[in-house]
Amino acid sequence: MSFEHLTKKNQQYVRTVQKLLEQAGKSPKEIEILLANILPDIEEKQDRGFTARALYGTPTQWVRNQLSEASAESSDSTAANDSPWLMWLESTLFLLAFVGLGIGLINQFIPGSTSYGLLTLISMTTGGGAVFYALYHFVYRYYEPQYEGERPNARRGFLFVGLTLLAWIALITISESILAGINPPLPSMVLILIGIAAFALRWWLMRTYKIKNARINPRRQAF
Repeated sequence: MSFEHLTKKNQQYVRTVQKLLEQAGKSPKEIEILLANILPDIEEKQDRGFTARALYGTPTQWVRNQLSEASAESSDSTAANDSPWLMWLESTLFLLAFVGLGIGLINQFIPGSTSYGLLTLISMTTGGGAVFYALYHFVYRYYEPQYEGERPNARRGFLFVGLTLLAWIALITISESILAGINPPLPSMVLILIGIAAFALRWWLMRTYKIKNARINPRRQAF
């Protein structure tokens, strides 16, 4: 790569950067790409009296920043585990912790409040986990850079999400009505303990397997 058109100070800066990148183990191609990002800017602004050092800091600082960014990107790409089963399980445990603790605490302080049986609790949380994953699979994931340009027909996506939602509602209805005889309401303390256990298991799974959150829209970062 030629940079004779730069001032002597800027040439020295680029050579130092080049050497530091080589010492960091970067390949000639990687070095060329990194330098290509700054050379036009250096050349353009040197005529106005700006040096490369003034624009980007010392060579050591600039190289350290580039290496840190590359390391962060690599870490992000390996951190997100998008296994369907793990994403569904994480959402299911999230709901189980939320519902178990929420309903359990309400029943603890307000006797006579609505409670749920074990079958209803399982159908509510497993079905809810499936709905969350369906939203991610058919809608949210297509806002991620790696899926850009692959977004399917919106109607088809929402149709599948709608069918999953209807199946979830049907599952809860069956557990509450048809199976009511074998699905007695759980005591508040049992619900609280289930919620705590679900929260602890979810925390361990997220920490161990770095599971991607199915409830976050990558574009809006909400929900």
